[in-house]
Amino acid sequence: LQKLRGKSIVNSSWIKLSNDPLQIDAYLSEPDTARGAIIVVQEIFGVNPHIQEVTRRLANEGYLAIAPA
Repeated sequence: LQKLRGKSIVNSSWIKLSNDPLQIDAYLSEPDTARGAIIVVQEIFGVNPHIQEVTRRLANEGYLAIAPA
């Protein structure tokens, strides 16, 4: 869990999305209460620290954010 700038609690972690036989890694950030969801599209550099921070900032604003790798 991470507290960002005194706002809501954000839970961020790497997960695996599974649709047999395909498995995709994704970085997921969830607020304590979500008001919607956003898919974060990675840059050419993949789901790097910048993209992870983007998902955390969106979650801090109340959105479930996921960045598929």
